[in-house]
Amino acid sequence: MNLVLITITLCALAFTYYVWKFHDKLAERKAEAQLAKWKMKEEKAIREDAYQRSRAVSFGKTIEHYVCKDYLLFLSDPSFWLRMGLGVGNIQQTKRHHN
Repeated sequence: MNLVLITITLCALAFTYYVWKFHDKLAERKAEAQLAKWKMKEEKAIREDAYQRSRAVSFGKTIEHYVCKDYLLFLSDPSFWLRMGLGVGNIQQTKRHHN
């Protein structure tokens, strides 16, 4: 009976020493595991956000390419401004007024 108690006491002391000695390493491993789990979870959301932003930029560039090019042609055409009721003098006055 005494031998069993001594064995259990020695095992408990050895386990206590192990936990005390390697506690930092265990905490570090646990933190690394939690970080890896968080990365796996959040990576999908981060990639989806990047994909949505990329699509928005591509859409904007497409619109700019097809729509703005034609719109700028209208703006540089003097007949466009005359049809809008703005002559050359009115455009220059408008520019000075806004500056």
